Amino acid sequence: MSRLGTAMAVAGIELFLSLGVASAQETGSERLTLDDVLGLSVKSSPVASLSGETIAWVVEERGRRNVWVASPPSAARQLTSFEEDDGMLISRLTFSPDGAWVVFQRGGRVNSKGEVYNPRQLPDPAENALWRVPARGGMAEPFERGNVGSVAFGSDGRLFFARGAEVWERPFPEGEAKRLFTIRGSASSLAPSPDGGKLAFVSDRSHYGRGTYSFVGVFDLADRSVRYVFPNVEMDREPRWSPDGSRIAFVRVPVEPKSYRFTDYRNAVPWSIVVGDPETGEGEVIWTADEGDGSAFHGTRGGSLHWVSGRLVFPWEKTGWSLLYSIPARGGEPRLLTPGEHEVSSVAVDASRGDVVYSSNFGDVERWHLFRVSAEGGAPTQLTSGASVEQDFSLLPNGDVVFLEEHSDAPSRIVVLGSAGERTTVSPPPSAATEAVFARFEAPEVVSFAAPDGLRIYAHLYRPPGRLRSSAQPAFVYAHGGCHSKSDPVFRSHFREGLFQYLVSRGYFVLVVNFRSGTGRGLAFREPPRYGGRGAEEIQDLVAAASYLASIPEVDTSAIAIGGWSCGGHMVTNALARHSALYAAGVSYAGVGDWRVEMEMDSGDVLPFRISRRMELEDLAFESSGVSHMDTWTSPVLFVHGDNDLQAAMWPTIEMTHLLRRKGVPAETLIFPGEDHGFFLQENRVRMLSRVWEFLERHLGQGAVSDERSAR
Repeated sequence: MSRLGTAMAVAGIELFLSLGVASAQETGSERLTLDDVLGLSVKSSPVASLSGETIAWVVEERGRRNVWVASPPSAARQLTSFEEDDGMLISRLTFSPDGAWVVFQRGGRVNSKGEVYNPRQLPDPAENALWRVPARGGMAEPFERGNVGSVAFGSDGRLFFARGAEVWERPFPEGEAKRLFTIRGSASSLAPSPDGGKLAFVSDRSHYGRGTYSFVGVFDLADRSVRYVFPNVEMDREPRWSPDGSRIAFVRVPVEPKSYRFTDYRNAVPWSIVVGDPETGEGEVIWTADEGDGSAFHGTRGGSLHWVSGRLVFPWEKTGWSLLYSIPARGGEPRLLTPGEHEVSSVAVDASRGDVVYSSNFGDVERWHLFRVSAEGGAPTQLTSGASVEQDFSLLPNGDVVFLEEHSDAPSRIVVLGSAGERTTVSPPPSAATEAVFARFEAPEVVSFAAPDGLRIYAHLYRPPGRLRSSAQPAFVYAHGGCHSKSDPVFRSHFREGLFQYLVSRGYFVLVVNFRSGTGRGLAFREPPRYGGRGAEEIQDLVAAASYLASIPEVDTSAIAIGGWSCGGHMVTNALARHSALYAAGVSYAGVGDWRVEMEMDSGDVLPFRISRRMELEDLAFESSGVSHMDTWTSPVLFVHGDNDLQAAMWPTIEMTHLLRRKGVPAETLIFPGEDHGFFLQENRVRMLSRVWEFLERHLGQGAVSDERSAR
């Protein structure tokens, strides 16, 4: 489509949506419009300057992503002015050491061919570039073009960045970049030493096809030497300097050669922690996980190794739950810091106090809240609670915590929590229009039901307002993306929670299922013996979901649909293929349809097993995929896919579409050229949710689609 054609199409959609708003207002209807939910802004996790005086975060609104800052008590302000819906992401947000500049990367992900995400099909190649903007306000500008990887500031203000096998430095804010050194493999995890004289990094050697392993290296800026610390045959990762810079610690994770995506990771060759000498390269393993539960490494957001007051803090699943432990940096027995049956999700350290701040679902398994505990041990202190979720946060130098507070029926906020418990909201107050939209949102309730094998499954149920309920309401079941992920009961995404609220306002029940293989409920739940390509046992959780909805008197059991994104798309195609009698229709967003294809994408080749074993694994993966059960698939489906999807292959979508059409089953497609796995272009989200709504209404037989169509 030409640029003019695209502009006309967008204008037509916007006119349609704006008329839908007017129609709702004129009739006094409480129904949400697509423009309501797609017009809401989404905030990212905040970061703070080293002084703690300024806080920055990213706001996305109608596809436009911009950096905001606040310097309490001054009001927050928008720092950048990107006004196009171009799908370009803002990431790696940080401050220069003096706090005068905000630095970030802007662009899209790079595929295996080296092409950068370009969903608008712009004639010139897109790129990832490093940008800078004065923290007090001014013009944002790119200062380092090209596909930049890891980025880190040294204590003296120099900026280091990786580009493939090369590591570069440049004076900041002005000066020319120069290459420091080139290594084998790819460089990442740049970590300058406290005195600025050395630079630690990870050299990943896996790209040569000669084995999966990596080294932690140290580059001496004075004599330009590279030294690897205690190299071995594992994946060495997350280098961490001691406070005085005399030692370096890192995580060592064995990767078994005969492993694949669905290898049983309830236990493995135990992972370990190494402490080494950056001057000599000598090192030793100071701790190794016990065999059994917790022997396979499972990390946390914000890093999985922290040097605090002479101790190393790390997560371990020894008890079957991802909890925090600490150990003396010289070695010794680990000390449990966060006892109980819960999971630690994100971690940051307050080095001045010797404390660790972390998010956990302790006491509220469906929500993440913030806690603080000493690295030496003692009873943790809970910092936040309630119906919100606090998972993304940073620490200020004085020990205050700045975090993203997310809600199901109110806008998210950036909040600073003081040492005495005082709370200050630093993000700007929402507009009256935004508050009016959230006021019509329905808060979900946590429900549970038993799967056919007896496992208790939890879900979030959104009920339509009482005035909209009758004896025959449609229902929509949603399966989250990322098999090892979780749906939280808050508004976080337009095409997920935004769609849920849109459907609920039109009389739908929505059930969001946290199926087995997800996180938050311990190792046994996250790594069931036959999930995904090893047996698809999690599909029975969706059988149970349909049965649960059937127990609600107002639900029409003949009008239950299912939708899911990514791994959730695997759930959709399997549910429709095996249980079309339960689900009248389905929507697969960027879904997985054939685990064989995904496993080959993981390894870049055929599975590394002898032929008989490979055939056994591939047969099981095929049998575990929706594409192998096409004979019993009778329900209509809508496939939504971007053709620059780096995580879910197009092949299974193509194959299933043709097979279904040959047998007369309605198989509709909505394909976005150049779009990514996450559907980052707002224009595409508008088209997607419009099409999903029409599809559901046509195939569930409700007939209510006319209320938006008539507005055209």
